[in-house]
Amino acid sequence: MAIRISAQVRTGKSGSAIHNLRSSGNIPASVYGRKIDGGESISVVEKELGLILRKNPHAVIQLDIAEQGNYPVMINEIQRDKVSGKVLHVDFHQISMDELVKSIVGIELTGDSPGVKEGGILSVETHEIEIRCLPANLPPILSIDISGLHVGDNVLVSDLDIPEGIELLTDSTSVVVTILAPQKEIVEESDEVEVPVSEVVVPKE
Repeated sequence: MAIRISAQVRTGKSGSAIHNLRSSGNIPASVYGRKIDGGESISVVEKELGLILRKNPHAVIQLDIAEQGNYPVMINEIQRDKVSGKVLHVDFHQISMDELVKSIVGIELTGDSPGVKEGGILSVETHEIEIRCLPANLPPILSIDISGLHVGDNVLVSDLDIPEGIELLTDSTSVVVTILAPQKEIVEESDEVEVPVSEVVVPKE
């Protein structure tokens, strides 16, 4: 099922206009592409955008601009407030469905590692990888089954099950996940040192 988001052409670009736009639950945005002249200034509904960012921010999106048309796009850049993390602006990039695109795909772990049950520590080194493929072949996520990992075992990027038609761009020797040996608490016992008692010499009268 395609991910869709509706948009309106944005005319007001002053500070007050943008403030009013955000206050009404919308986010200012721009969309660039060969079929879009000069980078169209648009706005999208904050709730719709938030849902996409939570589910798959690297997905191919069908952007429906009112009275303009429907365009396949991907999110190119997101500007956030440095303090609150709230989205301030988003840039969309128009793509062609018959041309290769670069994208980031997240990695999820499935299963229970026997190494963890043995006391090992699960360490995830790589949370996402970079790939290149046609937009239609872009996977929402890649899964790794860790049910066979014992202490000392790891999974490399080269071990991932990459679907056909997808080119891996991340270094294949990168570690994705490893099961570290349990860390034993070492308590150093301090040597007891005898402190000699000073002898008090009482002079004879």
